[in-house]
Amino acid sequence: MNKRIWGSLDDYLPPLQGSTMVGRGFANYNFIKAFFEYSSFDEYHFFLNNRSHKEEFLTHHEAMLTRMGMADRIKLFYRTDLAQAMACHDYTVFHQSDPVTHIPPLCRYRNLHGNFPVIAFIHSISYPDILLKLQDLCWGAPHAGDAIICSSTCGREVIQNYLAQIQRERNLEVPPLKLEVLPFGLDVRALAGHDKVSSRRELGLPPDETVALCLGRFSEFDKMDLFPLLQAFQQIRPSNQAWRLVLAGAVNQADYLNMLRLWIKAMVYRY
Repeated sequence: MNKRIWGSLDDYLPPLQGSTMVGRGFANYNFIKAFFEYSSFDEYHFFLNNRSHKEEFLTHHEAMLTRMGMADRIKLFYRTDLAQAMACHDYTVFHQSDPVTHIPPLCRYRNLHGNFPVIAFIHSISYPDILLKLQDLCWGAPHAGDAIICSSTCGREVIQNYLAQIQRERNLEVPPLKLEVLPFGLDVRALAGHDKVSSRRELGLPPDETVALCLGRFSEFDKMDLFPLLQAFQQIRPSNQAWRLVLAGAVNQADYLNMLRLWIKAMVYRY
C-alpha cells in the first residue's frame, strides 16, 4: 500500500510576537496544530525557501512535533527539490494556506510533473485585489480535482460571483475547481466546564436575556464596518424584550473603537 503523503509550500509559522492575534497567520497556525493532532497521513512534506527558512520552521514547530510524536513523519525540502520529490513520491494532496499564493504556479508545475489534487482554504474575500488574485487561477490550470475550501455557504457564493464576473468581464474560462464548504473547527476541550449559565455569570450577562454576538476585529476597512449592524440591531430590537448585542474581537484601530463607543452612546440617547 502506498504511503499517504501530504505536501505544502507553506510553513504555518505563528504570528510575529507582539502582533495582533488575528487573521490568516493566526488561523493557519492553529490549523496546523489541530491538523497534526487529528490527521492520519504517513508523512508530511514541507517545501521551504532556504536553510534559514528550515531553521525558522524547526524553531517554531519542533517542540510541538516532538511532543505529539510527529517528528519522524515530517520531511523538510527546499523548493528546488520539488520536481525530484514529485518524481519519487505519489502525493495524496498538496494543501496551501490560501487560494492564491503559489496556487497558479503549483498547479502548472503539478500538471507537468505530478498527479495530485491541490486544495486551499480561503480566509478573506474582502480586499479590493481579490479579483486580480482569483483571475490568476485562470492561468494556473487547476483541474476538477482541485478545490477551494470556504468557511460558509455565503463565502462560497461570493467566490462564485467573483469567478462569474471574471469570466464575464475578462472573457476567461473559469477553472473547474470545486468550491467546498467546511466551517471553522472548534476545540471543544476549551469549553469544558463552561455551560451557558456559568458563562453568562462569568461575563456578567443576565441569564434570560437574548444575546447576539458579533465576533471579529474592530476596523471599518479591514473586514467589516459595524455601524450598519448597530443601526439594524436598533431597528429590529423588540421594545418589550431584553436584547443585547455583544461586539467582541481584536482592536486593529483604536480610533474606530472610540467612534463606535460614541455612536452607541448617541443611539442610546436618541432612542
